[in-house]
Amino acid sequence: MVLVGSTEEDVGFNGSTTSEGKDYLFKMACNLIPQLINAKIIDHWSGLRPGCSKNSPLIGKSPESDNLYFAAGHFRQGLQTSPATALLIKSILMQEDLGIDNQYFMKPNEQIQASKPLFQS
Repeated sequence: MVLVGSTEEDVGFNGSTTSEGKDYLFKMACNLIPQLINAKIIDHWSGLRPGCSKNSPLIGKSPESDNLYFAAGHFRQGLQTSPATALLIKSILMQEDLGIDNQYFMKPNEQIQASKPLFQS
């Protein structure tokens, strides 16, 4: 089995796939590995990349709760930036000074809006 990906389209919260995207990925895979030309595609899916405005992640303490911290919205850099995010969250929790302006990663209170709860007890 070979996993091939990915494409990126700015279409909002539309999680559908396109035949153009599938064809493009298959062509690129076959260019890299010509033996795939007769391969059967068994699945094709899409996912949404979580991002925040101003292309910076949301990292820090919630202004509305004493025990809620955010580390979200890294868009497509989540895997690459996870060590730095962990270090930043640790420094916030331990009240350590890393010499980094945390306000760059925290949005003003009015931009952090509570949504309806996903679950209720």
